[in-house]
Amino acid sequence: MNITLGRNITVAVTIAAILVWKTVLKSRHHVDSHVARRVAISTLCLTIAVLSAAIQPVNFIFHALGIFLVQQGLLFAYIVADTVHGNQKYYHFWQNKYYLLYTGLSLIVVFLDYTRKDTNFGSFLDNDYFHRDLTYYLSYTIHYGLSFVIMGMVVEIDEGDIKNRKIPILAYKVRRYMTIYGFKFGMIAMLIVIININISYLFTDIYRDDINNIYSLVRTIFVLLIITGTGGHEIIFKVLAYPIVKIRSNQSLENQKILRDFHQKINEVVRAYLPNPDLSEYRIIYEISDIRDNILSHFHIAKLNPFEEAQAFVESLGSDSSTKFNQPGPHKVIQVPDNEDEYYLNVAKHFFRLQQMNKGRL
Repeated sequence: MNITLGRNITVAVTIAAILVWKTVLKSRHHVDSHVARRVAISTLCLTIAVLSAAIQPVNFIFHALGIFLVQQGLLFAYIVADTVHGNQKYYHFWQNKYYLLYTGLSLIVVFLDYTRKDTNFGSFLDNDYFHRDLTYYLSYTIHYGLSFVIMGMVVEIDEGDIKNRKIPILAYKVRRYMTIYGFKFGMIAMLIVIININISYLFTDIYRDDINNIYSLVRTIFVLLIITGTGGHEIIFKVLAYPIVKIRSNQSLENQKILRDFHQKINEVVRAYLPNPDLSEYRIIYEISDIRDNILSHFHIAKLNPFEEAQAFVESLGSDSSTKFNQPGPHKVIQVPDNEDEYYLNVAKHFFRLQQMNKGRL
């Protein structure tokens, strides 16, 4: 049967649909009612479509219903992504030009399949016999091409949202990426079918079985990622995110130590602050900024340059007349942009490398 998700994963996709809807219901107080309805429609369309694919023998009515509802399910998934993650205002789905275009193309696929239902209805993906005619070729190419494009649009919206919005909870970010990569595997699966039908139609059919096996594998990965990403329990993503959280935590502690040691070193030059091992991270950055203004005002540094600043700090530390740095110098100091923590950390790393290199001479 010419249907995106195929017969062999009926149960899996049905479970995925139920899990998606369960997730929406669980967080309904955070979800707009319009969005919740669209998720419900998408879930219902995909569920009915996949169940219709399991009906044997193949019946054209269920076949056509499955083809149409798969595209509708994917289209509503795109509209949900566009509304929630694409920061679009609520709109009626029939006002979306993509919805109208792709719905029209889906109906064309149904019509093409109707014209061949009595003579050339074998399933390409089940390795059934088929006649190489243009109607058969166009039916599969348009259907899987539409699925490929819609999934790509969902991926583009979701990736743009993740890049443009700071997501503090890593487990949630892992969930989002798992769903995105699920759709990417779905796109690969659709592309495999399109390539396979083109090879079979234009050249030879001898590779169809092998390529269909590859498609089945990629399709299974696609479904598993979508199931886990949309309906998996939170503990799964906490476990997956734990190694990254641990690495980031260790990195953060190491960076704090570097900044603390850097603060202690450059404070020896101006002696503006009393040593305090219990300073907060915010206070360390504040004092580094203050000390930096004093020291760098004695050096001419034309633009922000962590390496040049580190050289100036090393030179000031080795100066015999360090008392001059207690007062501002004649030069204007360029202010650091918003990312002070990152910038000072970069300067500190250069500073300690230079100190290590000059150890024998200082």
